[in-house]
Amino acid sequence: MKKVILLALLMPYTAFGQIVDNFETQNLLNWVESFEGHWKADTTSSLSGVFSLHHIYDNPDAGTDQIGISLKNLHPDAGTTRWSFLVRYGYEPSSLNNWSVFLMSNTGPPAMSPEDNAKGYAIGVNLTGSDDTLRLWKVNGSKITTVVKCPINWQNDIGTAKTMKILVERTPYGLWTMSVSENKGNLAGIASGTDNELFGIGWFGAYYKYSSTRDRLLWLDDIDIEGAFSEDTSSPVITGCVSSGRKSVILSMNEEPASGIMAFQNISLSNGNIAIAVLKLNDLNYLVDFKNEFLNRSQNTLVINRLCDLQGNCSPNIKYDFTTAWTETGDVIITEIMADPTPEVSLPPK
Repeated sequence: MKKVILLALLMPYTAFGQIVDNFETQNLLNWVESFEGHWKADTTSSLSGVFSLHHIYDNPDAGTDQIGISLKNLHPDAGTTRWSFLVRYGYEPSSLNNWSVFLMSNTGPPAMSPEDNAKGYAIGVNLTGSDDTLRLWKVNGSKITTVVKCPINWQNDIGTAKTMKILVERTPYGLWTMSVSENKGNLAGIASGTDNELFGIGWFGAYYKYSSTRDRLLWLDDIDIEGAFSEDTSSPVITGCVSSGRKSVILSMNEEPASGIMAFQNISLSNGNIAIAVLKLNDLNYLVDFKNEFLNRSQNTLVINRLCDLQGNCSPNIKYDFTTAWTETGDVIITEIMADPTPEVSLPPK
């Protein structure tokens, strides 16, 4: 029985709002690689315990490799989320040789990179630029912006031999705090910043970019992710429908809908006015064009035949009321109101 309990403690798991992996079982059962066989839990210069996650592929060419684990049912807007892990990078970082850890990514490892239009948040060195500073970035495809800049230059302050522990916290309101310390506990730096935008929250993982002679130099270990984990059993909800013209609306939802569900054939008005085009503005907002003008100064009812999320939760016959208004012949248009008529300025006070 003791052996069974010990084995359970060493295995990666998701329970009580936590994902933990120290790689001591040597298996990567819950991990997905962008290319099979490019990563391994091995004993080569391990960071903690006997085994660490290590990039092992000897690539004759320059390349990028990713590896990740699912963050299914994590809800960062429902409570504080904490990520911690050990990392060592065995080369001086540059624009061609660098690493980042995606704390949240809307895509799995095969596409967990800016080049593949991933969206999420990543911490690391030189994901963009080459100043060697440790940063937390918001990644929106090729658009990468800094959320937190830590006062650490990885090349000068950390080097190639030290194992560092990185801890990142995010509050439900988008306050990010990250701290970096040596494996022995000495604090090396701390910084914070704010960004409350969320994309699809599907994966945690590593992104490793290297030249042909600088592969096999990234290690990770003691990964611990804590937060509000709960199973998603609800379909998307429409949170807004605002007209952007006499024939178009901007439709907003509380979560990203399933791929292909926002086809124009799936959307209409209750009076028979049909959608003719749908443009995705971002994960939560869509511009919908209709064939005919809306009812002016009257209630219009939007109808979506079937609305599903990425987890497969669906609801039929979704309806949402909205009202539009525009001027017509005979309307009186007031363009200015003098709300404070005194003191008088060439006009009577009444």
